[in-house]
Amino acid sequence: MASNSSDTNTKGSSRYQGLIITVILLTFLCAFNFFKPTVIVLAFIVILGSVTIGAFRILHSYSAGDAKSHAISGEIELMSNDASFDISEELIIWDKLKYTKGIDTRMEGQDSDIEDIHRRLVIAREELAQATTPAHRIEAVLAADSVLAIARELRKPAQS
Repeated sequence: MASNSSDTNTKGSSRYQGLIITVILLTFLCAFNFFKPTVIVLAFIVILGSVTIGAFRILHSYSAGDAKSHAISGEIELMSNDASFDISEELIIWDKLKYTKGIDTRMEGQDSDIEDIHRRLVIAREELAQATTPAHRIEAVLAADSVLAIARELRKPAQS
């Protein structure tokens, strides 16, 4: 299995962290033996630095997560727009079938079925328009695709 870059970065940073901790501990031991006030100042600097670095990393991780979620939301929005366009195209065709009563199609004389498919297409378009969260948009796109598949299958010309 291929390793990703985050594993490599984690291993490398843990080596550096171990080295830094060792240097700091040695510095503490030497300073403690010679200069007790220096130890206190150095401890303060290390604590302040670690809190600052931790806060920076937390903020950086939040911004990286936001970029990924925005990209995913953008893709879901594009899928929703595409499904809405397909539904609108199919609605135009089914409007024509509704008013011509399905002449020269397999739906000829099946007015109630034509009305049912037309109603389903209208509902699917409304669901797409009302979906606000990414999860609801995905559900609406899936529902619209299933209705589209049924509508396209039913409107095929009658086979002779």
